[in-house]
Amino acid sequence: MKRVEEDHAPFHGGIKLMRLVSSTLGYGPMPAPDQEIEQRLTLNSRGQIWFSNYLYGDGVKQKLHRKERSTISPADAAQILQLVSKEFASPQSSGFVTDVGMWRLSLLNEAGQHFKYEGFLVSHGDNDLLGIASAELRKTLSMPELAAFDGEIHA
Repeated sequence: MKRVEEDHAPFHGGIKLMRLVSSTLGYGPMPAPDQEIEQRLTLNSRGQIWFSNYLYGDGVKQKLHRKERSTISPADAAQILQLVSKEFASPQSSGFVTDVGMWRLSLLNEAGQHFKYEGFLVSHGDNDLLGIASAELRKTLSMPELAAFDGEIHA
């Protein structure tokens, strides 16, 4: 298996896995100890899901709040993975946004290559593919609290 780390390179090949870390920390006031500040979501092509979220805690070390595993159908997983990978199949350009959280994404293709991306938790309108992917993730995984790519938590 070939392992190549490619930051911001266009994604290519069949998608096998995505790992999304959404951090809601911005430049604003210090969060309360029980405030959620990070979510980690992994989804593979077989429909396996790993999710965990973290609270601010004491400000030095995040506190694990929830950790769970679940599954969806491989067809639903393929739909989501294709939607996400399609967005990163062409060169990316991103602006800079302050006072919002960030997301970091790692995609793994079937050849074992890793591709890494990052961006800001903002929505870019109705035709924003990452906003569409965020909504699809929330719906398919039955997780309205998911920050995903746009930070629009519907808890």
